[in-house]
Amino acid sequence: MRFVPVKTADSSGLDAGPALRDGADRNRTQLSNAIRGYGGGSPYRRKGKAHLAPSAERIHADESLPGFGRELFAAQAKEYAQLQAQIDEVDAGSWLGITP
Repeated sequence: MRFVPVKTADSSGLDAGPALRDGADRNRTQLSNAIRGYGGGSPYRRKGKAHLAPSAERIHADESLPGFGRELFAAQAKEYAQLQAQIDEVDAGSWLGITP
């Protein structure tokens, strides 16, 4: 029988980083695809992460769209920004008090 030492809290936290990032990345991709899908054939439907935030701002400002729809897009854009912030935090290592 082979015995292994118990992980410390620090090593467990380091192991959780990639899993947290992968989960946030999957959620971000799913949300961006949903936002783009809801855009249908509109001029706001552009691929790429760089186009998502400007498109969301234009959708929110477009008075020709129903107010409820604009608010839903704004909520999704806010959620996307939160996911991006989580990913940036994990990448920076600041969530563990370390920097790469």
